[in-house]
Amino acid sequence: MRSGLVMAVALAGCRLGFDQRVSDGSAIDDTAPMIELRVVSDAYAAEPAGKPIAGATVLADRGAGLERSLTDNTGAAQIAADGLVALHVVFNTELGWRIYTLAAPRPGIVELGGRTGPEPTRRMTFALPDNGGMGYGMLVPERCGFVPSSTTARVALDYNASCDGQAVHVIAVSSDLITSDTVYIDGGTVTLAAGTTRTIAGAARAQLARRFEVTNLPLPATSVAARLIDRAGLDLLPLAGSFGSGDAVGPSATVDTFTAPGGNTVQLIFGDPNAPIQYPSNTTAFLPVTPGARIPIDAAGLIAPFSSLVLTRAPSVSWTGAPGGTITILEAIGGGVQWDAFLDPAATSVAFPAIPDALGVPVPTAFDFANLVKLDVPGATSAGRATPRCSRRSAPPRRGSRTASGWAPRRTTSRWRAPAARARSAGAA
Repeated sequence: MRSGLVMAVALAGCRLGFDQRVSDGSAIDDTAPMIELRVVSDAYAAEPAGKPIAGATVLADRGAGLERSLTDNTGAAQIAADGLVALHVVFNTELGWRIYTLAAPRPGIVELGGRTGPEPTRRMTFALPDNGGMGYGMLVPERCGFVPSSTTARVALDYNASCDGQAVHVIAVSSDLITSDTVYIDGGTVTLAAGTTRTIAGAARAQLARRFEVTNLPLPATSVAARLIDRAGLDLLPLAGSFGSGDAVGPSATVDTFTAPGGNTVQLIFGDPNAPIQYPSNTTAFLPVTPGARIPIDAAGLIAPFSSLVLTRAPSVSWTGAPGGTITILEAIGGGVQWDAFLDPAATSVAFPAIPDALGVPVPTAFDFANLVKLDVPGATSAGRATPRCSRRSAPPRRGSRTASGWAPRRTTSRWRAPAARARSAGAA
């Protein structure tokens, strides 16, 4: 699995000012703490993201039955937060049923949906010095795209349309003809413009040797990968085209790699690929560092990978490991239902909600896909998860989660995709 792709989402932006609601007629105290809910569509087929979902069923669980209401024509609803054990939102789409579960949400703004589809791209070309090397490439901020290696010195960049017209820092890389080592040219700031060609000139220089010295790794962690990044606001510019990797010896590991100069952040990934569990789990962290030939990284306090996942008791899911964090997020798909649950960080299981039979929602007997994520936002408390602004998987960029305090530098994820038959036979480690 390509680590870090799954957490683009939680804690993205929200909108304010929802003042209409549809309820079952029971009295609502306007002075009480309220949850301001808005539900919008995800992008699929010809349907755009962000279309209000009118008539979605909202089920408020206060421990003594379910209070039922509906979203209005703007996809909005207000729910009193006092005594709320869980909040479920249920609606049908052309692709099947969607269910959101929020455990004990606090007052505030909750916006569900809005996942965009694949972003359209634009193409420009970079003309690099032809040193007869075996491969050429460009390093650009990750929110704009990834440039595959080219066999010629003319490198095509298919960048995300949202970056069109923006000035970004770029670095050209190529393999030296004689040594096969990767060399670089700092291309400076370039404005991305479709249909144009930008020449990168200058003398190629050898990349710098870096050694990441990682200590206090949470167990179990036997495999470690790292790369240096130059972070400027929301831009994460990798200073090498690939990760360096190494094996852990106890709680420590050494990772040797080569990068362009600079950098202020390390992307660290660790896990145990040989763990006796059916589905892999690892931790991805973004940590501030001071660049140098030796870069010490103290991994103390990072959450460990999950140690087990149990799918044999559908429609419930349970897990162990990965203590701590700020929020736990589960996405599960099966039986014509997509279920997204936003849970307390201490949760170790979640049961499929008891939805009234009158709604006609099928109860999954197995999951075809499931994705479990633990997010740790330093300085945040678990109470802050109550207004998660939950499902915007297109939040920038795909390897972190942006909050008011900046990029969340710690994350544990476990992701698996299995056919239903395999999911039914999966057991705890």
